Amino acid sequence: SRDNQRTISRLQKKIDLEKLEIADLQNRLFDFQQQVARAIPALKKIEKSAPTQALRNLASVVQAPTESIDLSNLISEQGQRQFRQKDYSSAAQSFSKIG
Repeated sequence: SRDNQRTISRLQKKIDLEKLEIADLQNRLFDFQQQVARAIPALKKIEKSAPTQALRNLASVVQAPTESIDLSNLISEQGQRQFRQKDYSSAAQSFSKIG
């Protein structure tokens, strides 16, 4: 029914917004990790002793490689949905963000 379609559409938009919020939080976490990593010495330069163990642990966590975040699938899905809804202008904007 029409009400079900509206509910599905509303819920899908909410899911998309939540995915974008998660991606934003992941980006902010990555930025924070990079700031902390710059503030402490390189792991190799920290003396191996009991008093420096906590600093070594922190250094190993923040200096570990982090996966890059790829939002292209999410943006592509959004663009496809906009296109199916005949919102061509918004779809074009979404697709332009990918490439």
